[in-house]
Amino acid sequence: MTFNILICDDEFDRAKRLRDFLNQASFKSIDLNCVAVPPSEFTSTIVDLERRRRHARERGADEGGTVTGPDMSPNLFDQGDIIFLDYDLVRLEDEDAAVAGSQSGERIAYLARCYSRCGIIVGYNQFYYKKTFDLTLRGNLRSFADLNISYDVVAHPGLWGGGYDDFRPWYWPLLPHAVTRMHECRKQLEDGNADASILNMLGLTSAPVRNALVREQLEFLTPGEHPESTTFRGFVVDSGQGLKKKDALWEPQAVARIGAARISKWLERSILPGQNILVDAPHLVDRFPSLLTSDGDTSGKNSTCHLGLEASELGLDSEKIVSAQFSSSAWLSRPTWIWPTLAQKEDIAEVRDPWGAPTDSLVFCEDSSRFCEREEAKEFVAEVRSEFSRRHVRKFDDVNYEPAVRFLM
Repeated sequence: MTFNILICDDEFDRAKRLRDFLNQASFKSIDLNCVAVPPSEFTSTIVDLERRRRHARERGADEGGTVTGPDMSPNLFDQGDIIFLDYDLVRLEDEDAAVAGSQSGERIAYLARCYSRCGIIVGYNQFYYKKTFDLTLRGNLRSFADLNISYDVVAHPGLWGGGYDDFRPWYWPLLPHAVTRMHECRKQLEDGNADASILNMLGLTSAPVRNALVREQLEFLTPGEHPESTTFRGFVVDSGQGLKKKDALWEPQAVARIGAARISKWLERSILPGQNILVDAPHLVDRFPSLLTSDGDTSGKNSTCHLGLEASELGLDSEKIVSAQFSSSAWLSRPTWIWPTLAQKEDIAEVRDPWGAPTDSLVFCEDSSRFCEREEAKEFVAEVRSEFSRRHVRKFDDVNYEPAVRFLM
């Protein structure tokens, strides 16, 4: 599969440098078609998206299901599997007053998500200006970019599936994998699930799970009193986290595109960081090392730290815990299991005898996606409402750790 990459920046030389970085990177087993978008074409694309937005407000969809008219011709962003967006775009110039000097990458991310057929949106230099690790682990859920990073890590092989030796945040997805996952999630919604309850379709309605969800997580889904009945369509149209209040769908399929992106990010950056509702493989073996199929040494535990693999490929006794596996796997960047279910499974040694497991000297480091010896790591407290808020990093010298106060808690 060839991935179409669009790099959109008001500084064209920087866009071209990034294009060249990606073309020359060591992960070239992935077929990338990288385009540095000239600022004039970037600007005209924004104008087209604004026209779609205005047209949708004024006319809505016809009986065939698609907004029609002279402004609905194909758009550059429709062809982008991955769009990289700079945040600070003050140098964009155009005669159209709606564009000149008034754009930010965040506003364009919203337009791209809601008024184009693009794939993954990656924003850079909005929250981070150099290589940074987010000690909250929560990211920026309300940003319409699917991932927010700094410019200097766009070509990091750890984002693309290549090998790496040091810094690689565990909360990063694999971008090619994210594109294919997004297509699958959209298809699920297009195949008749747009009007399904979000929590019900994702399998998050059992009493232990529902009790673990906190108000902040549920408020993202709806401003109303009944988040358990919120549908994907209702979320997109009414929550304020999909379409803005006065905006309208420009075509019915937009429900699937917006719903898939926003709910997937909600799972990634609101539900998964706590590791108390859904738990991924390295955090699971950190608690239940008996689930490893190999020795519990560094190599054995690191076998669980790979993205883009199925649960059965992660060195776990996956048969023992298959009944607790999160079934909506396409909605997350990694296999996960429902923690409240696992915590009650008496056939797991550590559940049956919680005081019998020996103390382990290895800890999982969130900034390297690897296990290391405890004395080589530094502890911090993530901004999650969970009993598992204490985590570890290797703390590399060339990385910013923000907010650093979380090392002091």
